[in-house]
Amino acid sequence: MKKYFIGAVVGLAVFSLAACGDSATPTDGTTKKSDLTLEKVYTKAMERQESLQSVKANMEMEQEMAMTVDGEEVQMTSSTNVEMSITAKPMALSLDGTMSMTMAGEEESFSMPLKMYLTEADGFYMNDSMSGGWLRLPDEMYEDLLAQVGASADAQEQLQQMEPFLKDLEFSQTDGDYILTLNAKGEKFNEMLLEQVTGTLGQQLGEEEQSIMDGTKIEDAKYIITIDKETFDMTKIVMDLVMTIDVEGVTAKVNTLTTMDYSNFNSVDSITIPKEVLDTAVDTDF
Repeated sequence: MKKYFIGAVVGLAVFSLAACGDSATPTDGTTKKSDLTLEKVYTKAMERQESLQSVKANMEMEQEMAMTVDGEEVQMTSSTNVEMSITAKPMALSLDGTMSMTMAGEEESFSMPLKMYLTEADGFYMNDSMSGGWLRLPDEMYEDLLAQVGASADAQEQLQQMEPFLKDLEFSQTDGDYILTLNAKGEKFNEMLLEQVTGTLGQQLGEEEQSIMDGTKIEDAKYIITIDKETFDMTKIVMDLVMTIDVEGVTAKVNTLTTMDYSNFNSVDSITIPKEVLDTAVDTDF
């Protein structure tokens, strides 16, 4: 699909390292073995992604962060669960979910709803969790916001970034799926992983953001991509990421586990923004 669209941050127990010319290693209990090579499966999956016009994506993200500021440690956990519907022609997106956050030592967690609509015709609308009303964001933020949301859901972009590392992938199969696993630990993966992190910002990095990224290091990462054997749809992506940040005396370690489940391929209904949202939204420049 489009650059900004479709696709996001994807277990089987044991995999064998596979070269591009080898077929997938069957997991225990697999009876329907495919002889397709990794390179062939990758090519077919990319072709399928390029033909997609709509999809639903459910994202679950669990994050743990330990931060040290002036010698004091602060620990925080957060949980995000959102469902997105996306169409390419016309370009549109709806998002509905929740995010909760808990600080160490506090019994109650902070929770907020996440609701957004975006269409080419009407622009970008976001629910204000404090007032319960709707905000209309400036037109100039359209591309940035689309990139920010779309980067997390774009399965095609996730797969494209794997291409230089095909020989590093573990390639296995079940009766219904191909499983691609990448253990992305080491310097050669760091640039790709940091590009993914900065890509979710959806905008040109300012001096402050760039300083943070310069102080960020990916310590460990694992990707698991599930591809349907018949349709070559990417049905699931799991990303397990550990990174450290050291900027101006502030250090942090962040563990993030993101699971993207995809469904309703080319069968998402037309996305329209409810009249109530259009009529009541307040313009904002934040």
